[in-house]
Amino acid sequence: MRSNVLLALSHRNEKDLPASVFAEFIHNQTQQQKVASLKAFPHTYEALKSAIQQQDYSSWPGHVWAHNLPPSAGPQELALWQVFRYALTDLHQKLDVPHSNSTTNERTEWIRRVIPFLEAVHCNTTLLRIVWCEYPAWGSQAALLSERNYQAKRPKMWVGMGLDPGSNSELMIMEASSNSRTKENATHSIDDSAKIIELCTNALKLELLKHKEAAYTTVNKKCVLGFHFIVDRITLTMTTLEDRRWKVVQLRSAEIPMRWRERSKVLQVCELVAAAYSTLLEQQELMERICEEESGAIEVPEEERARQVLKKLSITACEP
Repeated sequence: MRSNVLLALSHRNEKDLPASVFAEFIHNQTQQQKVASLKAFPHTYEALKSAIQQQDYSSWPGHVWAHNLPPSAGPQELALWQVFRYALTDLHQKLDVPHSNSTTNERTEWIRRVIPFLEAVHCNTTLLRIVWCEYPAWGSQAALLSERNYQAKRPKMWVGMGLDPGSNSELMIMEASSNSRTKENATHSIDDSAKIIELCTNALKLELLKHKEAAYTTVNKKCVLGFHFIVDRITLTMTTLEDRRWKVVQLRSAEIPMRWRERSKVLQVCELVAAAYSTLLEQQELMERICEEESGAIEVPEEERARQVLKKLSITACEP
């Protein structure tokens, strides 16, 4: 995997990366510290700060739902605030429930505290259709077919997959690892991280091959998001193509609050969700451009088409 994947994650050494990739990683960390994605939706940001400042546990859901954004917020911000309203209401009832370190299922806290944020995106936006419970990664299998002479293995299963509502393209790969706040199963977490990288790169390869008639400069802006929950922390990554190598860069990372007194941590969780939301909005606009180029509505010179460039790059699918 090392030979064809650039990894810019929190544990990676600067010496292992090209300067531009490491700079992108540092930029993302700085943007997270500034909660830049949330501040792009200023009314929502202020509403979240107001909710966090509430001291009374019992009145929190009422406060969240009583806070209406002004009409000037626009449909995209109104939809995002609706996402957070539902997610925070669900989270509220669990912030006073003692966390058990004895749970034997690695997905307990994933189901309790993370899925509500993702399900709210599924129900309140047109960006993702999310499927749960050991979903097969068919996109990765399709990307590998041509390299295995159609002898593909059984598809790997995932706890969740975010699909494009129209085309069923794989936009977000989700996985949960480790079950205890006191002792992480490091080997299992690393294995799951490698699987997410494999699936994201292969899903992206399939997308590139599907849109070969569009301009390479347009198609090369396509990305696939990775969403990994380990113990009590979510990491959001973005996979893109950098020349002949896949590039996996951490966008955001956030710790899920487990107690009412930890509710301020929800701001970073919402920053992560807002970063994913903004990325998906950009990808939705990008697909409109790709469709126009493929249909001929926007003219693309033959030498600039993705199939001409990808032929020279000879990109390969990623396997651990």
